[in-house]
Amino acid sequence: MAIWRQGRLGGFSSVKVVAFLLGLLLLPSCSKLPWGTAASPTFSAPTPTRLPPTIVSRITPASRFQPRTPTPNPTPTLPSPEQIAAETLQRLRQAKPAEVFHVVDFLRHLNPPLASQLPSPTPPSWALDDVRLFYILEYHSDQVHTIRARLLARTPHLYVWLDTRVPPDRNKAQQLAHVFETQIYPTNRKIFGPEPNPGVDNDPHLYAVFTPMTGAGIAGYFAYWDTLPARVRPYSNQHEMFVMNSRLPMDHPDTWRILAHEFQHMIHAAHDPTEYAWINEGLSSLAEWVNGYGASPWVSAFLQRPDIHLLYWPNPQRESTAPYYGGSFLFALYAYEHWGPAFIRRLVREPQDSLQGLQKTLDHFEPGRRAEDLLLDWAIALYLDEPSLAQGQFGYPNYQLPQKPVREALPCPGSYQGHVSPFGIDYLTLACPGTWEIQWDVSAYARLWPVEPLTGIFAFWSGYGHQSIATLTRAFDLSALAPGTPVTLKYRTWFDIEPFYDFGYVLLSADGQYWTIARTRWGSEGNPIGANLGWGYTGQSQGWVLDEVDLSAYAGGKVWVRFAYITDPAVNHIGWLIDEVEIPALGYRSNWEHSDDGWDARGFVRVANRIPRTYRLAIVTQGGAQPTVQQMTLTGQKPQTFRVRVPADGHVTMVLMDVTPFTREPALYLVRVQPLP
Repeated sequence: MAIWRQGRLGGFSSVKVVAFLLGLLLLPSCSKLPWGTAASPTFSAPTPTRLPPTIVSRITPASRFQPRTPTPNPTPTLPSPEQIAAETLQRLRQAKPAEVFHVVDFLRHLNPPLASQLPSPTPPSWALDDVRLFYILEYHSDQVHTIRARLLARTPHLYVWLDTRVPPDRNKAQQLAHVFETQIYPTNRKIFGPEPNPGVDNDPHLYAVFTPMTGAGIAGYFAYWDTLPARVRPYSNQHEMFVMNSRLPMDHPDTWRILAHEFQHMIHAAHDPTEYAWINEGLSSLAEWVNGYGASPWVSAFLQRPDIHLLYWPNPQRESTAPYYGGSFLFALYAYEHWGPAFIRRLVREPQDSLQGLQKTLDHFEPGRRAEDLLLDWAIALYLDEPSLAQGQFGYPNYQLPQKPVREALPCPGSYQGHVSPFGIDYLTLACPGTWEIQWDVSAYARLWPVEPLTGIFAFWSGYGHQSIATLTRAFDLSALAPGTPVTLKYRTWFDIEPFYDFGYVLLSADGQYWTIARTRWGSEGNPIGANLGWGYTGQSQGWVLDEVDLSAYAGGKVWVRFAYITDPAVNHIGWLIDEVEIPALGYRSNWEHSDDGWDARGFVRVANRIPRTYRLAIVTQGGAQPTVQQMTLTGQKPQTFRVRVPADGHVTMVLMDVTPFTREPALYLVRVQPLP
């Protein structure tokens, strides 16, 4: 869910509302969550998944990466580290994808099945001044409040409600409703597509609920769970709705900007609920632009810090999201200016997500062009902004960037050591005239997780997940065991899961159709916002832990065991690792060193903890009539050397992007600059 976050809220003067908006945040990422009852296991506070620069020096270089030897039994000779890393990347690319998570379907297959109770097919009919109850999630405290709100304005597609504790201004409410109906509603639908209509409540109206209970600094949000039946998601309002801070003036364009932003999220959730935040947030910021409210206020924050993991959305409790909003907007605007609304609509509808969804969309408009090439062209455009150069790909035709991205000066001669995030951008400028030899030495491998498999080199990993369910399933025959025989499933696990928004469950079934959620030592039934479906892992395990599940009730028959990782939209953490599974009563034990061993993985994938890195590099020479651009690919297999000539009246800027998928670990690199005669 997307949230506008404000600074300290106070009275409004002539200063625009946007002046105190600190950033657009995602509610699941902004949580400061309690850890449930005293009976629940204790975890530490969540930590961000993006590694800080101080961690970079500990990245294992290629020369020191050696696989652990499985113990205690000897194993055949293992492939080389290079082969293992390459095979891991291939497995990740070819893995069966996680499925879209539909909570109604999931609960219908619990044992006993929990049928959904849908809202009445008769749409509600509201008159002005009607009062009703709403559930509101208060940010920071993660408490759900019940408020009373009065209907102040209505149009064919919008109800405007105001908390009854706030003095009403019907004229301002009517102005907001009119702007939404006549401008935002048709514009967003034209560019991005339609919203759910008539929606979960069988009503074409959307709800805008203004209340002071959003929490300190929160301007507004769209919550996907409000579109679910209350029977399956506690605290659902069972409407397509936006929650807005009542201290925002309803007659102000910056309040309308927020509605345009959140409306795109609602539209996107209807077409591609699993889309990653960098695409979704970029398009919501684009919605502000196409509605006439200007560029994202966070463009400069990105240009001052372009080395961010563009494809990842951070925990805003640990890291500012401002540059992420700025970067995602600039990319969405770049795509919009070059391919127009048709590209945007197809991207919204594309079921594949993130880089894969971008590639699928690009295939339709420019077959044969890779998404990584597009991203590098965009990175060059951020620096050059020359739409008249080449085929126009190195600039914005209708937008003037407020500044150039921050650059680092290369010594001449000398060496420069840096680090770049996956899908981050580093700009390095050489300003000394003459001919120079440039040598790049870059990290060869990236880790997927901050821990190693418990034994050996392989473990099953859930992936990051995004409004999805990843599963790992296997059937076991317990028919040779007498009923009542004690049977225990044991396994080792490590997890870093967004606390109380995402969960890992262990499910058991006697028929593979209807499932029971098992209780585990390291799980929790804590459920402050209604997302826990019973008993699940969430938060951080603080290292590998041993856990077990009682299978005794299934002795004498069959049992299906399933690990299920369920995530909500927006923020996600590293995920869930499973290793060393055993059922002593069957003599079964597997650490998956040589095969999947009969486990059916969908979203989960058996991998090692290294993948090879790939980088894209552009050499931009300025000085003379027109800039020139050369592009190349770098890997860490060996240093790569080339020559550059710096004109007397110009300079050379190298644009580096790490295009390694699946990892969140920054890469080290070393650049050596030596003069040539």
